[in-house]
Amino acid sequence: MEKIAEANDDIKIATDTYERDYKAEIGKLNSEEKKLAARFKKLDEMKLEVTKACGDFDVTNDDLVEINAGGKAIAVTRSVLTQFTGTRLEALFSGRWDRRLQRDSAGQIFLDVNPICFQAIVDYLNEVKISTKDNPAALPTVDAEYQNILTHLLDFFGLLYRLGIYDSKIIQKADHAKLLNDWLSEDELNGNLTLLYRSSRDGRCDSTFHQKCDLKGATLTVIETTEGYIMGGYSNLHWANGAEYGTTDKAFLFNISKLDDGASSKMKVSQAHAQSAIYNNSLYGPTFGCGHDFKVQGAYLYLSLGNSYQLASNIVRRHGTFTIKEMEVFQVTSHLEIDECSTPKHKRPKIKHTHTQNNRDTRASEKALPNVGKEQRFSQAIHTAFSKKWAMIKQVNSEITALEASFIDEKKFMTFISSGKDQDIISLNVCGTIMTTTHQTLQHFKTSVLASKVSNVNQNLRRTNQKPIAEWNTEDVVAWLKKIDGLPCATIDNFQKDEVTGRELIALGKEGLMDFGIKKRGTIFYILAEIKKLVRTQEQSDVLIEHSPYCFEKIIDHLRLESMFARGLVNRKPEVPTVRASEKNRFEKVVKHYFPGDDSKVFLENSVSLED
Repeated sequence: MEKIAEANDDIKIATDTYERDYKAEIGKLNSEEKKLAARFKKLDEMKLEVTKACGDFDVTNDDLVEINAGGKAIAVTRSVLTQFTGTRLEALFSGRWDRRLQRDSAGQIFLDVNPICFQAIVDYLNEVKISTKDNPAALPTVDAEYQNILTHLLDFFGLLYRLGIYDSKIIQKADHAKLLNDWLSEDELNGNLTLLYRSSRDGRCDSTFHQKCDLKGATLTVIETTEGYIMGGYSNLHWANGAEYGTTDKAFLFNISKLDDGASSKMKVSQAHAQSAIYNNSLYGPTFGCGHDFKVQGAYLYLSLGNSYQLASNIVRRHGTFTIKEMEVFQVTSHLEIDECSTPKHKRPKIKHTHTQNNRDTRASEKALPNVGKEQRFSQAIHTAFSKKWAMIKQVNSEITALEASFIDEKKFMTFISSGKDQDIISLNVCGTIMTTTHQTLQHFKTSVLASKVSNVNQNLRRTNQKPIAEWNTEDVVAWLKKIDGLPCATIDNFQKDEVTGRELIALGKEGLMDFGIKKRGTIFYILAEIKKLVRTQEQSDVLIEHSPYCFEKIIDHLRLESMFARGLVNRKPEVPTVRASEKNRFEKVVKHYFPGDDSKVFLENSVSLED
């Protein structure tokens, strides 16, 4: 019986230990769950505080949002604009910041952006609403001369990487972009991709590759050959000039076009050859593997697959020499993390330093999360259940961390976007073409002729500084009504009693005027005509620009992008404007007129023209 008693004791000890470990595991899971819930609650509270201070609680998804996009009126429902949660675009139209947004004289939200590109974004968002997973919306598209502007605008609104769009001449298809993003995400590498090198732009030279890409951290190389193959590689190591190998187990090669049978493939570096994942040499371009599985030299790509990298089963053509049609190298940085290497210190936007710290906190918090462990302390079913919940906690932790970082970026973004006053909006009559921008944009280069002209707008351009109708209070409305001949005093009293503001005046229609006691049809249409005249008077351009509308629009667009970059709201310095060949000489003259001397280089240096 002593043996049985010993066995019973063993069972009791084991049971007690099991129950203690079980309760401890449940306790840890519940504790982490509560921490996540508390973080979500705190984030909601912070958003609520912002709405109280700057926004409107009465907004709905069905609201019609009227926007003045660089002089073009665009109307769209709020739900269309806020589909991509966590983006700057969603924050802008969420309602949290409505009272801080810049508005034109008609009360429309003013965005100092290229109207063609913003319309393309709205068209895409409208299509998303009616699309399915099997039939997704086509990515935003514009003509080639606007493509650079569209890319920057998508970046500005936080949509570029959310939509899986690359600033690439090679990755043009949405499914190719998604495939690369998925491969990067598999190794938790998802983030921003900033173009460092493009062979057609920078020259097909190995020394230029090193000049542009050395010491820039993680990079993604993408190559298109003259045969139409698209291949490349990722490394989280710096490229450098010295003749030496680099060690990492994160590197991989890929093929996303028809190399043999058409199947795409990702080829990771083998563990046995991780110490020779990449090869640095000033005589070569990007090179991967001790057997040079993938080597760029001059205008050629040399493949010798299967040495240091795991060979995909679908690839038969392991060896070969290919002529490079285009090569692009992107810097890969964590989402919202500053590009410390490619941005000069004096131009590094302060907005992003917080995000860098936030990303460090994110990585630290993920490492700090406990887990069920590899040892089998519980039954298989319970162990699996615990492991699943730990995985979900890690996933939700990543989600809330991203949302917290997004909200920090939102506040910084909105501080910049709402910094201008309504009076800063300026309407231009460019030889009969109306364009709308801001004084801040036109004066971005403060020593330019254009900046000087705008700063003296009252003397030089006959511009009057009227108070925008959107800012009128009830007293302003009543004062204006009293100037209208034949309007009954009782009607004016009703406007004053109901405390009608300028924005409400603009919105009035026939039914609204009848509610104010105006029954005579002639009087109703008379007042409506006066309101229309009032709005048209304030919108009328009194700033005359006697130059080509095509050329001046290019100048304004580039100034907008330069301003965004200087504020740290886009990751990459904008390229010079793309201009049609037939307009190139005229464009250069107009630029040099407003930006004499070296200032013109910002618009003209290494310029690209398109054939008509």
